[in-house]
Amino acid sequence: MFGRKEETKQRKKTEKGKYKILISAILACAVTVGLIKYQEQALSKYETVGVVCVKPSVKSLKEGTVINEETVKKYFSVEQRQKNTVSSTALMDMEKLIGKRTSIELYANDVITTAQFSDINEKLHEISDPVETSINATDLSQLVGGILREGDTIDISVIGDEGQLVYELRDVYVTKAFDSSGQIIDENLNEAGDGTTSNENAMIINVIIEKSDEALLDQQLSNGVVRIAKTNNVVK
Repeated sequence: MFGRKEETKQRKKTEKGKYKILISAILACAVTVGLIKYQEQALSKYETVGVVCVKPSVKSLKEGTVINEETVKKYFSVEQRQKNTVSSTALMDMEKLIGKRTSIELYANDVITTAQFSDINEKLHEISDPVETSINATDLSQLVGGILREGDTIDISVIGDEGQLVYELRDVYVTKAFDSSGQIIDENLNEAGDGTTSNENAMIINVIIEKSDEALLDQQLSNGVVRIAKTNNVVK
């Protein structure tokens, strides 16, 4: 009888010891996992990733700026930013900006996201038979809405002698705009620190229109006062 009691007592003591060991192991695992997660969080604060940013030397980029193979390196660079502060839509490859147009104004050191750009080809794809044509200074008698440049869209209106609208082309895409010295007008040149901004209205503009509209446009330009209104209605 006495032996059985001792055996039972010893068994309970052994089970209690195993239980303590199990609890200790669970607590040790929990502490280890907690330490690992804490370490990961601590390290993530210092982990960086390369993202496309507006160059520090570029004070701002106007809405509607067209990005091509030359300007992409002029306006943007890949910079390191803390990973935990970077949006999932942040762009990491500058080449993906080529052929895009800024949908909002951007500023120095801004991290670039895909939502800030539109595809200029979306507008041009609407033209079934495109042709590039020029309009000279003698035709640009009235310019409304400021300096024109590549990427802008304009309405071209011809107003007759009695003030009536005799001809109109809407949302015409501007491929180039030149000042009186023959220089391409770019509102961002001074912002990029590599030139001067032209403050003149365009003396010559190149536009993309339907081929079927080219002859009629040339004819109508001499039929009244030409009014150029800047609209920038490219699909965003």
